[in-house]
Amino acid sequence: MDVQKIRAFNRYYARILGVFDKKYLGVDFNVTEVRIIGEIDRNDSLTAKELADFLSVDKGYMSRMLQNLEKKGLIQRVKSETDAREKFLRLTAEGEELNILLEEKADRRILRQIEGINEKEYQILLDAMEKIERIMGRPMQDKGE
Repeated sequence: MDVQKIRAFNRYYARILGVFDKKYLGVDFNVTEVRIIGEIDRNDSLTAKELADFLSVDKGYMSRMLQNLEKKGLIQRVKSETDAREKFLRLTAEGEELNILLEEKADRRILRQIEGINEKEYQILLDAMEKIERIMGRPMQDKGE
């Protein structure tokens, strides 16, 4: 198998998404922190361990990022009603406002990228993306799916 083609596509797509931008989506957060905020919003009963596993982030690094987001007042840890040892991650009101802004910025970025694509090309793009997800697998579903 020619893994170099897959790696080249991964590098291209990471660049297109702005993964390497110093300020992802123009905010003072890196792409991982933005993903953390988004995943917490999309998943009601998410623990730090589950989030670290899903994002494939070292648990120590995840812990430091979560502490930083807590200090900034963006997230909170809420004890489970059924197991006091378990804590779920939740966005604060400020975190929810930030996430709305980030989602809007991400949407606008994608809309700029697909500007000029006709309906046929757009459908080909969506079909290709669905095929990639199906072949590579989806490790975690967003809420509502």
